[in-house]
Amino acid sequence: MDLVQQDLFGVASEMKEVEYVEKRLVKEAMGSKSVDTLEIVCKHLLFHPSIAAESSGKDFVNLPSLSAVHNIVIPLLERLRLPDISSATIGKIRECLTKIVVGLSQNPTVSAVELMPFVHATVAPFLLGSGLLSDYSEINACSDGESSYAEDSDYDETEEPITVSGTGERGMLLKHTNQTLSREQLQKRRPTDVAQWHPSTLNTPVDSKSARALNAKQNRAMQQVLDGENAPKLTGKARHGLLEKIVAENLNDPSKACGVIFGLSLLHSCLKKSKVNSNDLQTLSMADPFVPMLTHCITTCENNEIVLLSLKLLGHLLYWDLPSMKKYQRKLASNVLKLLALSGGVLSSKHEVTHGCFKALTLLFDKQILYDHRDSQEKTSEEVHLNETIDLGDQTKNPTSVVKLPLNQEQMKVLVSMLLLSMTDTEHHNSTFSLIKAIVSRRFLSPEFYDLIEKLLELSVQSLKAGVRQHSSSIFLKFLITYPLDRKRLLQHLQQIVLNIKYEYEEGRLSAIKLLDSVVDKLPLPLLEQHGKIFFFPLVLQLVNDESNSCREAAAHVITNLFKRSSMDQLQLYYDYMKRWFLEQGDAASSLRRTSAQLFGLLVESRADFFVGRKNNVSSELLEMINTVLKQEISKEEPVQPVQWETSYFCLVCFEKIVKKSLAILSSDSCVDVWVKTTEFLVYPHPWVKQVSSRIIFSYLQSLSTNGFDCVKESSSTSQSSFTVREKGSLFQIAKNICVQLNCSDDQYNESIAVLGIKILTWISQRMRDSPHLCYKETDISNKDPLFWLITRLANMSKEKGNLRRATVFKCFASIICAESSDEKGITPYLEVMLEALHRPIAEEEGASANNRSSLRSCNTSSLSETTDLPKEVMNVLEEKCGTEAFLNAYAIVKLKAREKKMARKQMIMSEAINDPKEAAKRKIQKQTKEKERKKRKIEERKASRGVFTKKKSRLNEY
Repeated sequence: MDLVQQDLFGVASEMKEVEYVEKRLVKEAMGSKSVDTLEIVCKHLLFHPSIAAESSGKDFVNLPSLSAVHNIVIPLLERLRLPDISSATIGKIRECLTKIVVGLSQNPTVSAVELMPFVHATVAPFLLGSGLLSDYSEINACSDGESSYAEDSDYDETEEPITVSGTGERGMLLKHTNQTLSREQLQKRRPTDVAQWHPSTLNTPVDSKSARALNAKQNRAMQQVLDGENAPKLTGKARHGLLEKIVAENLNDPSKACGVIFGLSLLHSCLKKSKVNSNDLQTLSMADPFVPMLTHCITTCENNEIVLLSLKLLGHLLYWDLPSMKKYQRKLASNVLKLLALSGGVLSSKHEVTHGCFKALTLLFDKQILYDHRDSQEKTSEEVHLNETIDLGDQTKNPTSVVKLPLNQEQMKVLVSMLLLSMTDTEHHNSTFSLIKAIVSRRFLSPEFYDLIEKLLELSVQSLKAGVRQHSSSIFLKFLITYPLDRKRLLQHLQQIVLNIKYEYEEGRLSAIKLLDSVVDKLPLPLLEQHGKIFFFPLVLQLVNDESNSCREAAAHVITNLFKRSSMDQLQLYYDYMKRWFLEQGDAASSLRRTSAQLFGLLVESRADFFVGRKNNVSSELLEMINTVLKQEISKEEPVQPVQWETSYFCLVCFEKIVKKSLAILSSDSCVDVWVKTTEFLVYPHPWVKQVSSRIIFSYLQSLSTNGFDCVKESSSTSQSSFTVREKGSLFQIAKNICVQLNCSDDQYNESIAVLGIKILTWISQRMRDSPHLCYKETDISNKDPLFWLITRLANMSKEKGNLRRATVFKCFASIICAESSDEKGITPYLEVMLEALHRPIAEEEGASANNRSSLRSCNTSSLSETTDLPKEVMNVLEEKCGTEAFLNAYAIVKLKAREKKMARKQMIMSEAINDPKEAAKRKIQKQTKEKERKKRKIEERKASRGVFTKKKSRLNEY
């Protein structure tokens, strides 16, 4: 420490600070490593400051160094007590103390038992404004778990001058300046002579003019009469005001503030890094004296850094169950509110202080709940003890009925007004809303707080930040559920929530709908029954008219929750409304039918019990209505308006949910009619209707018993059989419509529809092989093979060009092959038809590569290989299923037929040039045009592969 202090505060430091010194010529003059040295030393030293208290009463001369951390910290803190310390020196000391905090926070030997007494003994002298650290006995007191301060002593004349280090008795005594010596020990100390006397140069005038000005100022101060408010009040209650002013001025001194910041920063750093165990009783007893100390800092200090550190430390300590917290909570809350008002509130630039105060008040309100609960338990136990001896009867009251707050009524009004202003600050809103939530949990009542709640409801929709909208909604919901509200005010709030779902912007509407969903979920059932219509009709309008998909989905979710929490009578009322809308006739009523169909789907999904066990068969009635609407929709030629396909779509979705919930007998007459209409909707122009129809058919076919499907007898009851058995030819019609679905161009291709179609055709192919009589309405089917027709239809679809269509057909072939049994005769009759379709893309690729090998190198060959990989894989599966011999024979026949067709086509073209030269010329022109387009496309692809693109035409050339 001698070298460090000489480098920082000695002659070396003065030489570095001289302006005319050429620092660049001397390497050591460019910087200093002493500060980093302190950090490294503090990181690795043994943190054991209580060794000084353990060695009390021993011979200091014969003892080694007692505490390493005191040898580092005390010289720096003693320099802060010098009367003529400069601001530059304070800055250096502060930098050193900061590095010490960084080093000690990373020191593994730091423990709570050693840390808290050390911090308390370091900070307490600066707060009281006492003398040197050598006059203090805080370490000894704090090590015993108590905080005591040294009394005033008159032994200043016997104290030795402060030095950094030394030898003998004088040096060893300095190392233990933190000890409190008795009067006899101080008298035995050898007096020392004064070596040098340095008079103070603080406020010394520089020239004669400034000396005269200073003399005149001192004379005016001596002649000034201190009366009225300026008179010192040393008696009565006001005598403490002067003492507080003196202590506050002492604490706001930069040198004293530096020492306080060091201690608080060290404690906060260790608490932040979880070096202190809050469950240890000894740690709690040592942390308890910090509550009045931090309260004192918040009350008297004007340094923002000290206030912030005090608030942060209180944020940690308020989570602990400290005994003094209950005593100081009201004083602390009042001082924090006063600090919040003095700092300018939300209008000032001290955002950290403001929001630190908000966080502290939030913890105080939450802590008050714990104290009230504990007091209520104690009072309840006392009352139980009294009831055992004295019969109180009905006069016993609940002790928890009285709501206690850490602030009085006037202070709460001031706090609510500040919160009302701070809600407009979108940058630091978390602490504000946390405090409001804590106040709501205490059920504070005032007119100003009701105004604040209305502002929250407004922010839940109009705020631009999602976090503000979310916090506002959650707080308002808690207020609405927990606060006592009369009918008029409750109805007013509910109506405002409903009006907010029609907000102009999507984010606001979505936030309002989510709030309404929470209200429907949390509102008591009697109130929900009473105000259900207020929610239902606006939600239905929003479900239909909102342009946002997310808002429509959220509105549907709210309606579902409303159905789930409604009684049977309320559901019957909603059902009557939906039935009335569904039975409306005319083109103008199509939107009503569409809305009612969607609502029926939500009702079936959420409350299946409404359709079970009713006197009137609601499910059959609903199926009849769906059948009627589907029959009207399928009879139309082309859907002109989007509402028309939406009506069909939602009717099918409702029917799908009925099938999943098993709410109706699927073989009933009304249900069979709906199945027939669903089969017809497989070829509907809109893809959504196709998809839902395919999904319904596949789920129904999958639910049928595959073992006993072909064993259905003619004598079986028609009410117990499926519609595929009752309606003969329905399987053939389903397969035909699925083939129409899959036979589409690549731009209209839908993967989900294709996957469902492949699964349906695979299931139907098995039934066609096992039960062919179900595929035709005629009874005589001896010469018909429905499976052969299906495979031939798929093979003809693959003749048309289109990679996606062909890939779908080949996947369907592979699925049918894998679903067949291991018998070779099952798939052999259809081998040539499949191979003909599979051979076609392979032959086209071979012909293209033979005719234009040079151009094939430049073009993209990956797409060509992808088109041929799938048919080759299907052929391998087919060969494994049928056997190699049968496969090769069939494949040879297919190749021979393809070769004969190719020769016949060439002869036809040659004869056409002679018989019909006009058609031959047209064919030639078409071929040349396609060749030019191919070359142009190839050039563009080659340029794109090199990164060369054509320039856009200038707009000036268009005029």
